[in-house]
Order: sequence, then C-alpha cells, then structure tokens
Amino acid sequence: MEQWRKNLYTLWAAQLLIFIGMSFVMPFMPFYIQTLGVKDPASVARWSGLIFGIPFLFSSFFAPIWGTIGDLYGRKPMILRAMFGASVVLTLMGFAKNVHQLFVLRALQGILGGFVGPTMALVTTSVPEERLGASIGFLQTSMIAGGIVGPFFGGILADMMGYRPLFRLTGLCAFLSALAVALLVEEERNLEAAQSSNYGLRDNIKFFFNSKELLTLAFTIFIMNFGIMLVEPVLPLFIASLGVKKTIVSTVTGAIFASTGFVNIFATPLWGRRADKKGYKNTLIICMLGACLCYIPQALVRNAYQLAFLRIILGIFSSGIPPSTQAIIAHNVPAERRGGVFGLTNSASLFANIIGPSTGGFLASIIGIRPSFLFTSACVFIAWVLARVIIKEPVRNMAQAE
Repeated sequence: MEQWRKNLYTLWAAQLLIFIGMSFVMPFMPFYIQTLGVKDPASVARWSGLIFGIPFLFSSFFAPIWGTIGDLYGRKPMILRAMFGASVVLTLMGFAKNVHQLFVLRALQGILGGFVGPTMALVTTSVPEERLGASIGFLQTSMIAGGIVGPFFGGILADMMGYRPLFRLTGLCAFLSALAVALLVEEERNLEAAQSSNYGLRDNIKFFFNSKELLTLAFTIFIMNFGIMLVEPVLPLFIASLGVKKTIVSTVTGAIFASTGFVNIFATPLWGRRADKKGYKNTLIICMLGACLCYIPQALVRNAYQLAFLRIILGIFSSGIPPSTQAIIAHNVPAERRGGVFGLTNSASLFANIIGPSTGGFLASIIGIRPSFLFTSACVFIAWVLARVIIKEPVRNMAQAE
C-alpha cells in the first residue's frame, strides 16, 4: 500500500476512535458535574457552560502556535503530543474531586489538544493533488461518525458503569489512537529545509492577513459556524415545542441530530470527489447556497417529521463545505507553512463555537427560536456572497483531476 494511503487510513481510524471516546462523556458532562457536589440547577447550567467552552477558548490561541511548531519540527510529533496529552488529561478527569479541578483539566485539554490541524496539514501535504478534496472529505467522516456513535454507546456505558470509568475509557481511546499514529504514520518531509524557511508565528500571521482568500475563508468559516451554533443549542427546545410526546422527546431529538450527521458520512466524500473534478469554489458556493436555503423553511415547520426531512437535506449540502474550504486553504498555502495557517483558520471556527451558543440562547430568549433559523440563514448567505465574490478557484492540474 502506498504510504499516503496508509497515512490517510491510519489517521482516519485514529480520529474516529478519539472522537468516539470524547463523545462518550461530553453529552453527559452536566450529570457528572452534579456528582462533584454541584446541586443547584442554575449552578449546574453555569458550570456546564464554562466547562464546555473553556477548551475552545484556549485552543483558539494555542492552535496557531502548535501549528507553527509542527511546520518547523514535524506534524506527526504534534499529533502525538495532542493525542497523548488528551489521553492523560481525560483519564485524570475521571479522578476529579470537585468542579474546580475538572475546570482546570478542561483548560489543560484546550492547551495541549489540537490534533485536527496537524492531521489536516500532514494529509494535505502527502496525498496527490488530484485526490486532495476526496481525501479531506474522507478524513472529515471520522469526526462525524465519532460524534454519532460516541453519545449512543456512551449513554449505555454510563448507565452500566457510571461516569468516572467512562473518562478512563476515553483516555484509553486517545492512547490507542496515538499508538496507531506512532507505529503506522510516516511523515515524509525535509525538516532541515522546513526549519531553514524559518516561518514563525508572526510570519504566518502576516502571510494570513495579506491573503484575501485566506481572510475571506477564515471569516466565512467563522460566520457560518457562528450562525449554525446560534440554532444548535436551542434545537432540542424547538423540537419539544413541535408537539412531540415527553416520553419520546429525547429519542426524537437524538434521531434528528443523528440524521444530519449520518447523511454527512456518505455525502462528504462525494462532495470532495466532485470538488476535485469540477472545482473547489464551484462546489463550495453550491453547498453554501443550499445550506442557506435549507434554514429558511425550518422556521416554518409544524411537526418533527418536517424538521427531520429538512435537516437531512441540510446535511447533504453542509457536508460539502469543509472539504472545499480546507482544499482551497491548502492550495493557497505553501506546504511548509500549512500547519500554522490551518491553526489560524481553525481558530476562527473555535471562536464561533465559543460565541455562537451564548448568543443563540440570548437571541432566542428575545425574538424566539423560529426567527433564529432566519438569522442563521442570513449568516450563511453573507458567507456565500463573500465566497462567490472574493475567493478564486485554485490553480491546479485539472487534467489529472479529470
């Protein structure tokens, strides 16, 4: 097997395993917080928000730093650092004695984490150019699948063994992922040449802000994720308001959330292959426009079946956005500095994940949940306009792509 394929499949499996592990515990974090002595519902909600958001805050600052170090000294060491670090920190969370210790460990997870950026940098610099979109799309499915499978089995295991052993199991998943990367992934690059380029964090930031395409893509990623996160946190409340029986509302909510992710698993690689053949910008603007239009009727649905159908259609279009944006970024950035730049663009997504949920809850409390869907659609539309007007199709070997 060619080494680039071996790297891709190994990294896919490693990401799948670690995302399954992390999804074991995250949906049930409020319940774990209650076992740490926090009983007041308002305090549980406040601590849940802080503990959920703190890793994103630290990751948004440290991702560009780790990415730049990876460019200089190797992306594989950065992946191993993040995965082994996650293994230790997640295991320690299962031994936390109070909520303050859990908060500190979650902050440490944000500082040490960040394996997605170096993984993307390693893959985009090793796969053949004509397979870039398809490879990114395939890699994305590991995160999506992990987010679907993890909560399902995590709920079953939590009922069987409790929450503390679940953290240790999550730590084991991260350790096994790191072990697979250490044994099977090989990074072919000239470290001396990379280090002689001497691209530091300041150089990457300057390069980033001097590129209209990169700035537009980063803002596009931010405003899209911000718009999506406006609605996601209040979606369960919206589903409950559609006349779903209380006895099955959790099941219906889980099914609607999972339906979007399930479609993503199959559609993402297809969009990636289309982007390789027909163009990354063309694919991106089609998917953005489709997602924008899918949010509008969600504000008008009268039952959960209508919402589920629209979320499936949304999953089809939204799945084509990540591989297209990541491929365009890769084509606009020299291979020797992709880790640092991927870290910067990833920060845009992380900031959206911090700001979006709190803004969405505040917005829904003022104007209601239904108008929030229209606000999300407007955010995606702004991103679509920017992408259509500013972003250019990367120059590549179309003959090979065909």
